[in-house]
Amino acid sequence: MGVENASVSTPTKIKEERSCHDILFLILFVGFWVGMFCVAGIGLSEGDPWSLVFGLDYKGNVCGKDNQSPGNMNMENYKYRYWPNVNEVKESTIIGAMAGVRSICLDSCPSPGQNGTIKWVCDYPQDSDPLSRSMEAWAEMKYDYYADLSEEAKSTSLQLQGPCYPVLMKSTSIYWSCQFTGGYADGVESTWESEYEGKELASDKDGAIEDAINDYLTDPVKLMERLVADLGEAWEVVLVCGLLAPLILSLMYLVLMRFCAGCFTWLLVLVVNLLALGLTLYTFVKAGVIGNDAITAVAGEENVAKIEDSSGQSLDASEENKKLLTAMGAVFAVITVLLFLFTIVMITRIKLAIKVLKVASMAVVKNLTVLLVPVLTYLWLVALVLYWLFVAIFLYSSGDIKERVCDSSQLEYSTQCGWELHLDQNLKYMLVYHLFGFLWTIYFIIAFGQMTVAGVIAQYYWSRGNLNALSSSPVTVSLYRAVRYHLGSLAFGAFLLALLDMVILILSKLQKEAESAMRASGNEAAQAMVKCCFKCVMCCVTCFKWILQFINTNAWIVIAVDGGSYCHGCLTAVKIISNNILRLAAINIVGDTLLFLGKVAISCTCGILTYAYLDDPEFTEGDKAISSPLFIVILVMLAAFAVGSVFMSVVEMSVDTIFLSYCIDCDDNNGTAQYGPPQLSKDMEAANAAVAEHEENKKIKVESQDTKV
Repeated sequence: MGVENASVSTPTKIKEERSCHDILFLILFVGFWVGMFCVAGIGLSEGDPWSLVFGLDYKGNVCGKDNQSPGNMNMENYKYRYWPNVNEVKESTIIGAMAGVRSICLDSCPSPGQNGTIKWVCDYPQDSDPLSRSMEAWAEMKYDYYADLSEEAKSTSLQLQGPCYPVLMKSTSIYWSCQFTGGYADGVESTWESEYEGKELASDKDGAIEDAINDYLTDPVKLMERLVADLGEAWEVVLVCGLLAPLILSLMYLVLMRFCAGCFTWLLVLVVNLLALGLTLYTFVKAGVIGNDAITAVAGEENVAKIEDSSGQSLDASEENKKLLTAMGAVFAVITVLLFLFTIVMITRIKLAIKVLKVASMAVVKNLTVLLVPVLTYLWLVALVLYWLFVAIFLYSSGDIKERVCDSSQLEYSTQCGWELHLDQNLKYMLVYHLFGFLWTIYFIIAFGQMTVAGVIAQYYWSRGNLNALSSSPVTVSLYRAVRYHLGSLAFGAFLLALLDMVILILSKLQKEAESAMRASGNEAAQAMVKCCFKCVMCCVTCFKWILQFINTNAWIVIAVDGGSYCHGCLTAVKIISNNILRLAAINIVGDTLLFLGKVAISCTCGILTYAYLDDPEFTEGDKAISSPLFIVILVMLAAFAVGSVFMSVVEMSVDTIFLSYCIDCDDNNGTAQYGPPQLSKDMEAANAAVAEHEENKKIKVESQDTKV
């Protein structure tokens, strides 16, 4: 690990002669993806996503599709799913919510008659039409052949048993489903009861019938349908505000970090301490520990009145909350004191963190091609997510359409419980296999990007900040080394993280099953104990995963420098971290906080821009009107946060690489860095000297106190 030829200008610490490591995991990764493609082939050949989008009618047909089985009807022109029996909708809680309620595919949502007249929606003509009309003729007459029915069929229809059902409520298309709106139409209830003497209608008090359909339409799958439809109308908003804007804002933030890291950091430290102090004082005020008189003496009566007016609450505490608020105030006070003491102790190390952050930002600015790495990583991740979702939808929809199982003897309006998509055990295993492959590949792509960035910044450090001294492009060299020698190590680390994620998911499923079993037994104490045990285990596994992620990030830096295996990189990284824990803590706290604030700022800015964009009449009126801007805004903010995270990860990885390289440099040269950028070495030596002086002064002070004693 020693350093040779210290006089040359090229990096001597970065190992040039390398060999491949962890090849077994690379073979496993490639083999797993072969299996992923086989699973995708099965899903694409047997899946039918339309069954997830349009829903199933009372015969098992998928609306909007030419069906083969079980309904065997061509519904390409009948995309809208309609629930004709309002009483059965109200009854839906008995048969397992709306999924089993009788529905029919129409070419448009029906409307009730004018002035209380009754219109009808009848079953498909081949089932009950006495004149055996075609589907086209049935649609032209608005699905109503009630007048042609026999007296017996009319009688059953009046009892809401079919084959025809009265249209009693207005309905509107909510993305391929007809949603009831406005309750019973004017006059139809009296017409139904007096002229037709039909069966008593279910009460729609407080919109109960509408809510039954609305709750069904707003489950996760239906919400996804709406989101897809909104995206189709506002895709340019997502493109501009969710992809282009965060790219520009990320670059601007990186430049600000290069020149204003010190100001940002000290302002952040001050604001955090003031917020903690303010929260503590306000809690004590609400608890009554600090009375209005004390606050008035500081803030003045006018300001106190403003606080009370703006919050809508008095600053006097109620007796019932006084003890709780006092306890919370005490906790906040302890946290504030600890935070203040921590700030004092870490001042010199914060200065060190600022210097490292500036050098890392300088390394990025001087080598802008490194920003291509997160862009490529981002595009790679997007492509993977799209592929995974595409295959997952086909896989999930490749199940068999079967009748739902329920106790039909309890049903008043139906003899069967509808249809559902049934997933057999093999299909469930394939979905789990597909999910694990997705997680493994996500972590692999992230690790690949991290190692590539680490390789670039390591070259900057070990060339003393003189990238012109290098014979090739740092990004090209780093990419080549990662692909040529270290894919196995990346697959190894990614596999462990994906495995821990699967363990967490399995524990979550087992927890739900165990809680359900305990709930059925009526043993609340056992249920609470089971829940507590699972939570503790999941917390431990999650903490271990976070630790492993942290170790992995630093292991990629070590591997980028010395070209070792995954295990060697982890052990070396742990050793360096344990020897420099305080300096590393300061750098990570300061750096990660500033970068997180950058991500939040980018995300919020893009969200505001999206709201402003969607306020345009183009998206509030007419054919391109969207159901709600909230879906698009949330999607844009998530996309902006993801884009910001990808770019901020460059600076984050640069900070870690600079610091870890500095530690390796010091360890190999008796505590004095020999190969770092001159300005960094100078600043680090000054910072280390300040820390050493601070520690020495503390030691002298303690010794003098012992002498007096």
